[in-house]
Amino acid sequence: MVVPLRAIFESGGQAAVFVARDGKMIRRVVEVGDRLTESGVVKAGLAPGDKVVVGPAESLQDGAPLPEYLQSK
Repeated sequence: MVVPLRAIFESGGQAAVFVARDGKMIRRVVEVGDRLTESGVVKAGLAPGDKVVVGPAESLQDGAPLPEYLQSK
């Protein structure tokens, strides 16, 4: 799965992203392969249909509610 590089962040030596699930942001550890100009190839850790949340990593928190404008997407 290809995701924007802005969605991938490093935490504790692991690559991770946030996905939208049940109105909340959930942190997922992922394995990233190739990094392209503006996107990265996630080789493991995401399932088909997962919706990746893009934003500054410092503003995203595991289990925090999704902003209202994202809940309908």
